[in-house]
Amino acid sequence: MNMKQIIILTLLAATLLLSACTTANDLDINNADPALLDLATCISDSGANFYGAYWCPHCEEQKDIFGAAQVNLPYTECDAKGTNGDPQACTEAGITSYPTWIFADGTVISGTQTFDTLAGITGCTWEG
Repeated sequence: MNMKQIIILTLLAATLLLSACTTANDLDINNADPALLDLATCISDSGANFYGAYWCPHCEEQKDIFGAAQVNLPYTECDAKGTNGDPQACTEAGITSYPTWIFADGTVISGTQTFDTLAGITGCTWEG
């Protein structure tokens, strides 16, 4: 290999490495879908709460469908090992499975929920 090929391969490898470090899970609120941001904010403002655990794949799925707007979801981490874990709040709320949503009207549902379901229970506007 000549020097030009080595430089090109090095630059290509560096570009691939950097792109691998940047994922769709980067939670830059500036890149959030405005409709999802509005929905997540409305859900939070409605008094709903989403309980989950960092190791729960369905909880991750629930967050991921909101993309970067997930930062506005009213999320409570139930495992003490998770970020901002508050297992006492989950125990007091009677959480026995993840994810669980508790709404201001007392409705409790478990499992990954659709935007339509969340909007319907909270009274939020969703036209997805």
